[in-house]
Amino acid sequence: MMNINRNNLGISSTLVKQLQEENKLLKSELELYKQIHNFPTAVVYQMTIKTKNKQKLWINKQTITKKELLELDIDDEIRQLLSEKDPRYNDSDW
Repeated sequence: MMNINRNNLGISSTLVKQLQEENKLLKSELELYKQIHNFPTAVVYQMTIKTKNKQKLWINKQTITKKELLELDIDDEIRQLLSEKDPRYNDSDW
């Protein structure tokens, strides 16, 4: 097989680094999507991607506990799920 030098192709080292980073990101995204198979009893609409310490992960919105929700990076959807897990009544319930 012929060894091709990237300098002969006019590819800068910056572009190579950028493509390597993009490749790394895409591989991690692919691994994340493969992990949905770890939830065989979940229905797809129950699943969502959230972050914990800025790392993406799947959660099952129906079965996740309040304790597990509190460990995640908080966003509006997490706040909503927490309020739904709270057994107290809200004024909006009436």
